[in-house]
Amino acid sequence: MEKISIEELSENSLFHFTHNSNLENINSDGILPKIGENATGIERTEKTFFSKGELGVLKASEVWLRWLMNRIFGVRDRLGLYKAESFEDRQKRLREWTHEFLEGNYLEDSDKKEVLFEYFYNYLKERTYLVLDIEENKDYFLADEDENKVNLVQMDNKITADFAKVMYGPFSNMETTTMDDWNMHTITGTTIPKERIKQVTTPDGKTDMLSIVLYVYSKYKDMSHGKLLLDDFIEYAKKKQALEEMLKGEEKEDDQINYSRIN
Repeated sequence: MEKISIEELSENSLFHFTHNSNLENINSDGILPKIGENATGIERTEKTFFSKGELGVLKASEVWLRWLMNRIFGVRDRLGLYKAESFEDRQKRLREWTHEFLEGNYLEDSDKKEVLFEYFYNYLKERTYLVLDIEENKDYFLADEDENKVNLVQMDNKITADFAKVMYGPFSNMETTTMDDWNMHTITGTTIPKERIKQVTTPDGKTDMLSIVLYVYSKYKDMSHGKLLLDDFIEYAKKKQALEEMLKGEEKEDDQINYSRIN
């Protein structure tokens, strides 16, 4: 698959992320529309999602952090942290989590953020960004509806709607069902040919999603939208990367010492 540096892209470039294990199939067949694992029960039709511009990358990252935090500590228990709890303990925990999430206290919960950030760090390292060469009004409609927003309008459940508003965050317009620029999608059933797909790299050639997010954040870190999980995650990721580099350097030094002793 052809690569392209993020420096060559514009504010109108369209970013789609995928797991590294999908690259071989994409390089062969392009991107086929589908209802992804995380969209089951939410989306009604098969499509491909993408974000517009570098700012769209950051907005999507913040929403994913909020969404994953609720999946981990809410009713889904994504990591199985609470699988041994009793029914009574579960009900009590979910009541406490509902209050914490809706009141915004999750932003200051260091223990939960540590679990979330570790998971998200590895999640990003296993994935990559692709840039899509697709056309408005042919492959996607700018004013298309966000099916999740449509579901929320039709649903008679205030708590679920309140959760969605928190997860969609300050970058989303919840007064309309129109899709936001961080959460755009193709027309139902649209396949994106491999010839119209390139893998995005940082200026120094890295292809992992984590490196892309860190690079983009360094350009737009001063955007004013109040307290964000993304801000704290970036600090976590920088420290973790520095530690990994230090340990890698120590391992290399040990290997050199052992090699010298042998010879």
